[in-house]
Amino acid sequence: MNIASDPKSIPPNSLLSAGANRVAGHAAAGGILTIDLDAIVANWRKLEKAAVPAECAAVVKANAYGCGLAPVARALAKAHPGFAVFPSTEAALAEARSAGFAGCISATANLNSDLCGAAWNSGDQRALERAVAIRKLFDGKPLVAGVKAGLAHMHADERLARTMPPLVAWPNAERKALARAIDEIRAAVPA
Repeated sequence: MNIASDPKSIPPNSLLSAGANRVAGHAAAGGILTIDLDAIVANWRKLEKAAVPAECAAVVKANAYGCGLAPVARALAKAHPGFAVFPSTEAALAEARSAGFAGCISATANLNSDLCGAAWNSGDQRALERAVAIRKLFDGKPLVAGVKAGLAHMHADERLARTMPPLVAWPNAERKALARAIDEIRAAVPA
């Protein structure tokens, strides 16, 4: 991978676009990072060619460098039909079915995979709402330790809540509140 602050110095076979190299060079110097969807798609095309004959997939995380998860996932899926694009939130499942995404990849899907499956396979809006509600229980909190606490509750196995440094387990009061909230969401009668 070549990163250069002067795009004219980039070899033609570079994996990154001139714009991406320029931005990377500025970012290293404390500059402002600007990402555009065309550059993401162009860079993916270069990576795809370099990976042949392997199959590739993209996981679009968080806010996708400020471009927004959905617009980046849409751009990649549209530019590369058949390419497996996985947004990283259950909330994308409704659009995923119609926009050509392959599904979603989310740590909280360990706690709501049945609901995600119903939303994906049959467009069950109520299941999607419940999956998203479970996801929101973790907003602003340590995700991995929280998912482990949720799994420990769902499987009645406290060993699943154990964390390894540098992670720290959720306090018991937060774990109990999480367990109650998961149970309430799961027990909600479908509309």
